[in-house]
Amino acid sequence: MPTMSGATPAAPTVTVPTKTPINHPLVTGHTPAPLNLPSVEVTPKPPETVVPRLTPGGFPEVILVTNGQFLNNGIFEGSGQVTISENSIHITTDLGDTAQIMYQLPTAMTDLLNNGFRGSISLMTYKNIAVTRIHVRVSDQTGLIFAYTTDTGSDLLTVKITDAVTLEQSDPGLQQDQLSVNIPTFVRPEGLLDEPIEAGSLARINLPAGLLEMYLESSYWSGAMTLGSDTIAHHNITVWAARAAD
Repeated sequence: MPTMSGATPAAPTVTVPTKTPINHPLVTGHTPAPLNLPSVEVTPKPPETVVPRLTPGGFPEVILVTNGQFLNNGIFEGSGQVTISENSIHITTDLGDTAQIMYQLPTAMTDLLNNGFRGSISLMTYKNIAVTRIHVRVSDQTGLIFAYTTDTGSDLLTVKITDAVTLEQSDPGLQQDQLSVNIPTFVRPEGLLDEPIEAGSLARINLPAGLLEMYLESSYWSGAMTLGSDTIAHHNITVWAARAAD
């Protein structure tokens, strides 16, 4: 029978490669390969809070900021504490979000009263090469306080100011080769006769919430300037609305 030996087996021999000296003929005169160290991950800085400023000169204008950033192609809605001060409407919603509307009303309109109240706000912006849409609504528990709409579309446009008041474009009777034409526009108050309104003019309507002022800044159709132009034929309307001070 085979017998077990008490001898300890020899450990395997490990050969360590000889390091190549830096003055070796194979490397002398050559640039060493770069040492690729892991990149250091830097925590990105949060975007700085923007400070909106109206264009000098008193031109009608609206600037929208939500949670410290300009609102571009987005929607913001919420209810909470609303504060109106000179050329500014600010809200802090019940969820802690914030929005600010910097505005310059057309000179024909009555300034908004500085005030603080519980209310709601709805903002929307969308822009591309063919379309510009901006919708702004601020309301208290009684009704609309402030609204601004600019809209673009291939068809005639309708703007809903309140549940009881809309503005509608009507067929302008376009002629061949016309590049731009103002569009007849009508105020359509519920239960009252339609009232025409021209671009650059003001309309006033008594509503249960108070006297509503509407200013039609523009209402027109524009065609493509030349064949192959980036300009696309479109309808456009821009209108302001606000509850007049008592």
